Amino acid sequence: MGRLTIVWGRARLSFAFHAGAVHPPLKPSLESVVRPGRAQPRRARPENAIPESARHGSAQPGIAIPESESIRFYRDTFSRLSAPTGSALRGRFRAEFVGPFWLRYTARPSIAALGLRNWFGKGLSGPGDAHNLVWRGATLVPSLPMTLGHRASRLDGGPCAFLSYGEQSPFPFPRVVDELRAVNDDCLLGMTLADAPLLRRLAFPFLLVRSDP
Repeated sequence: MGRLTIVWGRARLSFAFHAGAVHPPLKPSLESVVRPGRAQPRRARPENAIPESARHGSAQPGIAIPESESIRFYRDTFSRLSAPTGSALRGRFRAEFVGPFWLRYTARPSIAALGLRNWFGKGLSGPGDAHNLVWRGATLVPSLPMTLGHRASRLDGGPCAFLSYGEQSPFPFPRVVDELRAVNDDCLLGMTLADAPLLRRLAFPFLLVRSDP
């Protein structure tokens, strides 16, 4: 087993991974945990399962988003997608982690360590307004507001939507930007970029899947 540790200011992120064959985690995933006050448990999706909205998108025919691929794969896929506009940037979205094994199974604990414990995803309200969503008991509540807009992607120079944090946000979020492109009207592929030494060339993929009440 290998371990990668990144120290960024007061934050320390530690990633554990196997150099050879990948083995499933010994503990159940957070998706299988029953939250207090909820009538039914949240069922874990089987390995390699991706929502149908991401598998068969109408906005980008022919684009499929597998759960476990290299970061380079998601960067290349991101370059084939278009910037989301209009209703694609409005609604409640559940975060789905994709990428190599070490990234998928360390993403949620790492986000919790940075201050977003029980993170669900993001709420988008159109240009200018967005926020993160976290579980508080059995209720989703907004946390850590963001600015939603459009810009030229730092990855390939093409148009994309982006989410950024104000300077009043706790460290390290003012140095973090999420770039978004549409898989279809109900699914966005995001790439998280960080303005920090050793991290500027990295982009961490994730999906935002529509989950409107």
